[in-house]
Amino acid sequence: MSNRLPSHRPSLCRRLAGRLVARLSNLHWIDDRLARSAQFYGGHTGLVLDVYGFRTLINLRGENPRSRWYNAEVAACRARGVAVFDVPINSRRLPRRAELQALLAAFDALTAPAVMKCSGGADRTGLAAFLYLVDRQGPESFALARRQLRAWPYLHLPKPQQRWILQFLAYWQDQRGPEMPLRRWLDEVYDAGDFAAWLDAPPMDDWIFWTLAAAAFQTLRSALQKRLRDDLGTLGSAFARFVYAWPLAVAYLLVAAELAGVSAPGVNGRFLAYAVAGGLAQILATVCLIEAFGYRNFAVATAYSKTETVQAALFGIVILGDRLSPAAGLGIAVSLAGVLAISLKRQQAGWRQLLTGWAQPAALLGMASGAGFALSAVCYRAASLALEPVGATVQAATTLAWVLGLQTLAMGAWMAWRRPAQARAVLRSWRVSAWVGLAGMAASVGWFTAMTLENAAYVRALGQVELVFTLAASWLAFKERSTPGELLGIAAVVGGLLILVGGT
Repeated sequence: MSNRLPSHRPSLCRRLAGRLVARLSNLHWIDDRLARSAQFYGGHTGLVLDVYGFRTLINLRGENPRSRWYNAEVAACRARGVAVFDVPINSRRLPRRAELQALLAAFDALTAPAVMKCSGGADRTGLAAFLYLVDRQGPESFALARRQLRAWPYLHLPKPQQRWILQFLAYWQDQRGPEMPLRRWLDEVYDAGDFAAWLDAPPMDDWIFWTLAAAAFQTLRSALQKRLRDDLGTLGSAFARFVYAWPLAVAYLLVAAELAGVSAPGVNGRFLAYAVAGGLAQILATVCLIEAFGYRNFAVATAYSKTETVQAALFGIVILGDRLSPAAGLGIAVSLAGVLAISLKRQQAGWRQLLTGWAQPAALLGMASGAGFALSAVCYRAASLALEPVGATVQAATTLAWVLGLQTLAMGAWMAWRRPAQARAVLRSWRVSAWVGLAGMAASVGWFTAMTLENAAYVRALGQVELVFTLAASWLAFKERSTPGELLGIAAVVGGLLILVGGT
């Protein structure tokens, strides 16, 4: 797509220079009709127009005759018969309905090939590219269109006053009807004031509810699985979690779709790739953690596996272009310190051992385990977002049903091959194992739904409240008492999570 050339080809040197300017100007093709770019400075507009043969230029900075760049740009376009549409979009305030309607009108009127540009080619052009793709290809293109707002290669690194851009996508999903196209939604529903009120909604967002519910059910599942592990072993109890949860997840998907009044979304290649990658990453992470238990200093491995939240933030940035606010980043760091403190105290290890043992095999396995769990969380979020936007609950349920199915088949085949006696024992213990599957499925529903709604790093960080739930259960059920160090760690976890919730 980027090889479009005008009918009268410029010289080789001019073509090379034009392509260099385009690269430096963050130029990328959205489809075979429209490209996106930053401002062409230094009188290079004409050079790029000649090399790429653009017939239309959409200026998202708006008409600005007092600026030298604007006059030079208009002159270069007029000299070549290139149509210019001035559509002012301000990245630091919410867009008005008329501005978005004018943008869609420019898309209708353009002559291909066309280019639209803003100052940096990252924020306004990303939003405009999203609207262009959803308008042309329908709501089912949401996942593809959302990629136009990634950090790489588009350099979308929003400042605090620009964070509404990504939220606009969630607002559109939340407010539109199941069959309402983008244009009709803009004409009949969208209002900048309502969008502002939606952004200022109370802090108890849906993702927080789903995460807290997931942590509570996971605490229950862990308690049930601990009892089951004594009878079936580690692998057997893990297999029970999958094999009994899968049919429940399929039933949940059917009920969720029926209640939402939609059909379960069809899967696509990107969804399957992310689902398989997430499932494998989760299995490998578990294997790494179990392998680390064979080392004498496995406490360090356990502590390093807790870096999952930080690694999830990094994977989210690279894969999905997710962002962390400074306050949320601080909350994750504080809660991580609390989790590490509790983990080290319970394993009778110290901070010095943690800091000096990072290159030991156990520590490396722990970090690999954290990376696997982090990657699986981000991949599950990516898989849900790759589906047709029929609602977070149904999208998450679809992802969960597929992932559990793939994991059940993979682990079932391995158990039948290497541990057939254990596999039969799991099936015979259905009266107890079914409860593990039910609790595990309920926890997974919470995790998957929360990660469909929000940054996986935020979800996994808030999910650390499970540790507080576990300690509380031990206090109430077994009358165990925590040490001062554990209490300090709990305080850090709770404080960090409060900072996280307040900063999102």
